[in-house]
Amino acid sequence: MSKKGGPKLGWLLNTQKGLNVLKALVARERPQVSLVVSYDDPNTSENSLSEIESLCQQHDIAFESWSEFKRRGRLGIVERNLEGLVAVGWQYLLPEDYWRSLPNRLIVFHDSLLPRYRGFAPVATGMIKGDTEFGLSVLFAGEGIDDGDLILQKSMTIGKQAYMADAIDIIGQAYADAAVELCDRMDDGPVPSLPQDHGQATYSIWRGPEDCRIDWRQSAEEIRDLIRAVSSPLPGAFTLLGGAPFRVWRAELITEDLRFEIRDHGKIWSLDGGCPVIVCGSGLLKLTRITTEDGGEGLPITRLRQRFQ
Repeated sequence: MSKKGGPKLGWLLNTQKGLNVLKALVARERPQVSLVVSYDDPNTSENSLSEIESLCQQHDIAFESWSEFKRRGRLGIVERNLEGLVAVGWQYLLPEDYWRSLPNRLIVFHDSLLPRYRGFAPVATGMIKGDTEFGLSVLFAGEGIDDGDLILQKSMTIGKQAYMADAIDIIGQAYADAAVELCDRMDDGPVPSLPQDHGQATYSIWRGPEDCRIDWRQSAEEIRDLIRAVSSPLPGAFTLLGGAPFRVWRAELITEDLRFEIRDHGKIWSLDGGCPVIVCGSGLLKLTRITTEDGGEGLPITRLRQRFQ
């Protein structure tokens, strides 16, 4: 490792990935963490904010909430002599005047192998599409959405049996490794980067609560992949039964489909170990974990002649 030491960086950290990165940095000989900024994310069941703040206190690292950081604005960056900002798991736009004049500008960690899946929720999008190859990119912020020059990338395999929490664990470890590698490179001076092939770019749109609703007209595999993609710590896939919402957290494909003369998707076909088996647009899906909207476990199946909507 170089003896030069790296630049003074402010780290904008959120979610489990941000916490993993901070843990990796404080374990490093020269953490290169002059400031940490975080916030409470209402879109997940994680509570990374309290753990990130506590870790900063343990290691005597300056910490600010996102609201405090915004209030101080560029003045706070200048006062701390920051030379660059790094955003991990970050969901808010950062004003350009905060970072444009900094020597190391704004470096972003993104959940895909760019230029594919620029934008929002790329891991969920990939899981919904049935991908098994995932990755992360570390890049300089550019003029548009995730179109800046690439510093480094890491790829990984996430199998079709994995749920979102599993994916977060796998990608989170890769984030930690990438953060250490980034700091190692910055120890030696300005980091080299390469432009993206913009002609190969694809995009991933943001997802809202309504996008978690199951469409039983889809294939059993497509529905299973949606359930995997929006499972905990995300809000979970939902469906209606008798007008009441239920959250579906786990499901299994039934190996052999049946040839229905009239394929009425959403209807309960049978019970397997107490779990309902549902007719899908193609294939059959067994729902192995269901909760009520308020978190109560199980689904009261008193008769088979019911249909999910």
